[in-house]
Amino acid sequence: MRANTTADLYAGFKRMPNGCLEWTRGRFDKGYGSFRYHGKQWRTHRLVWTLERRPIPPGVDILHRCDNPPCGDITHLFDGTQLDNMRDMYAKGRQPEKGAYVRTEAHRGRLREVRMAESTAKYGDVPRSGDVTGLPQRVPPSVPPGAPLAERTCIICGQRFLVPVTIAQRYTTCSPPCSSERRRRRRAG
Repeated sequence: MRANTTADLYAGFKRMPNGCLEWTRGRFDKGYGSFRYHGKQWRTHRLVWTLERRPIPPGVDILHRCDNPPCGDITHLFDGTQLDNMRDMYAKGRQPEKGAYVRTEAHRGRLREVRMAESTAKYGDVPRSGDVTGLPQRVPPSVPPGAPLAERTCIICGQRFLVPVTIAQRYTTCSPPCSSERRRRRRAG
């Protein structure tokens, strides 16, 4: 049996109508592409990143802007930590609803109302997570819904965004891509 080549890798992708370059062959659980290259089994998006950008250091994940696990389009990928991945998930609204088995929109709406009422009693009338203020919010999963928010300005792109008051000093960037750029600039000196 011959060894797989990069040509074999790229032959396994197909451009889809949504713009993604999707892996059409074997897959791991959760839909990530699977490919054996130089004796090692790879997730295809990680192999594409390694071949086209740079090796992936320990503790770094390759994330999808498109949220499509089989996608291997290098323009849809960015590097970040697991924390960046979780923040990206929450920013895009892909997190599971807090509270077990809340399934209908009516239940979710009522749950939000109850949490907002509890939060208003605790924190007073200030901008809160879940408010529609027109500004993006960076709210980690550990922060309860309705927590008071503070406005910050991203040091990379200058965009204003909201973060929980209790942890506002930790956030200097508005999004995972800006966080990645900040790390890249730090490494470059």
